Amino acid sequence: MATQKKAKAVSYPCLMMMQNNHRFFLTSIPVSDLFSFCFVSNRSEDNIQGFQRQLSKSRADDIAAYLNKGTGSIPTNVVVSAQSQANLKYNSKSKTIGFDRIDKAFLVLDGQHRLWGYDICRSKYSKDHRVPVSIYEKLGRAEEAKLFIDINTKQVGVPAASLARHSTSRRNGIKSRCNIKRFVRRRKKNTILAN
Repeated sequence: MATQKKAKAVSYPCLMMMQNNHRFFLTSIPVSDLFSFCFVSNRSEDNIQGFQRQLSKSRADDIAAYLNKGTGSIPTNVVVSAQSQANLKYNSKSKTIGFDRIDKAFLVLDGQHRLWGYDICRSKYSKDHRVPVSIYEKLGRAEEAKLFIDINTKQVGVPAASLARHSTSRRNGIKSRCNIKRFVRRRKKNTILAN
């Protein structure tokens, strides 16, 4: 069976956002149409401009297995910066974002493990999930690094102790504090929703 060659350009519905003079787009893209066009600026590969930590295969595998179970979801977006070669174009009439399918079109600023986990899930379990994505445009390398630092230092997760204090309801009643504490302990061990 012959394989069809992918078209060079593609577009997806999106929401354009402005925050403090930064324009970015919220969209979702099938991992099959995103992963191959992304790259990571790794500290070990580029000590001067690199800022991401080393990828952990086991962490990405955990995310893939979680996605494959079909019982949960990962609503947290992957944050990328469109590089000039992506030829990113916003159509205000159709509210779509278009880009060229080209190597290194997007630099991953946050969510490298989630993105890799989505791709492992696609290749291992044949599930082509749509990935929630924020696409920034026209950022220089210093702005990309600053955004990476802001995302990873200014955003703070909910403390596990706070989660334990809140009860959640189910169809058959309320979970006990014991079950919530067990959930929190497991959650600490398996932090798949983090980068």
